[in-house]
Amino acid sequence: MRRSLSLCALVYATVVAAPAAAQGTVTVDLAANSAYVTRGLSLTNRAVTQGDLVLALPVSGVTLSAGAWGNLELRPYDSPASISMTADETGANLTEVDLWADATHAFGPLGVTVGAMRLTYPNQGVFTPAYNTTELYARLGLASLPLAPRLSVMEDVDKVRGVYLEGSVAQAVKAIPGVPLSLGATAGWSAGQEQS
Repeated sequence: MRRSLSLCALVYATVVAAPAAAQGTVTVDLAANSAYVTRGLSLTNRAVTQGDLVLALPVSGVTLSAGAWGNLELRPYDSPASISMTADETGANLTEVDLWADATHAFGPLGVTVGAMRLTYPNQGVFTPAYNTTELYARLGLASLPLAPRLSVMEDVDKVRGVYLEGSVAQAVKAIPGVPLSLGATAGWSAGQEQS
């Protein structure tokens, strides 16, 4: 017990001290959505809650980030018209947890990010741990330009062995003082896949 308490104190001191010295950030987001749609696919068609935790630390001109994201189906999917990641009729379920780490560096106005993501499916339903996979990704962005164009390439190096390309634009809108609002558009293309 004493050893774990000391370890917790050390981790706490490190996390608290790091942001003061290097201006690191911790961000927590929670969203309530009417469905879970990703890469043009509807994975659920009922309400979900999605949350993420992001830790970011600038080091010598590079921002190192790591995070976790999760999808929670809020209610039973008991209708033939329901689309669910678990096909569970008993209640709420955590259906997906993604863990990721990346590095971002700015080359003038061009932001370049490279990273890796582990996608996990903890349930025994439609998406099971057998679908867990790993993606490598790269992203180019010009946030200083109007519409902040961005191009992303994600390659599944584990289960699917395919590439997904995505382009997006977004624009901040000042509609309500103190309320951030952004409008955007995204288009993607799957460049083939090979189930392993």
